[in-house]
Amino acid sequence: FFNDTATTEFYTLSLHDALPIYFRSLIMAKVLTIGDVHNPVAHPAYLQFCKDLYDQWDCDTVVFIGDIVDMQAISFHAANPMCPGPNDEYILTKQYIKKWYEAFPKAKICIGNHDERVIRLAESVNIPSKFLRDYKEIWNTPDWDWQYDFIIDGVYYFHGTGNGGV
Repeated sequence: FFNDTATTEFYTLSLHDALPIYFRSLIMAKVLTIGDVHNPVAHPAYLQFCKDLYDQWDCDTVVFIGDIVDMQAISFHAANPMCPGPNDEYILTKQYIKKWYEAFPKAKICIGNHDERVIRLAESVNIPSKFLRDYKEIWNTPDWDWQYDFIIDGVYYFHGTGNGGV
């Protein structure tokens, strides 16, 4: 039973009512949510930390919240002369993404603003999207699902790009 504080009445859930609630809780995903990685400049211990959490909490689903890549070399901001150029950053990033992909071969990726930098730059100089490759091909992640958002068990996952911090 439970107490409805608004009416101070007690209600009893029958077994018929309670079983769907119980079984729904058994089949909900155990989601490891990974924050912005910003490869190739991710914290050196971040991957192991995420793998440990995945095992500790017996997760069955992985969602990256966006910004898998940093792509500072392809930015609308002033370039840092101490950082690698676009090609070198791509090579480094691909090496790091390979490690994440090996750790989490099935994952859902919320596309972030850094992930989109190449697309946004191409659009700014009128290069149509049909000339661009998709994320799976660029990063060699054929089993990752790259989308802007996901809903899993009623929870909304997204990076927030274009929402002004909302």
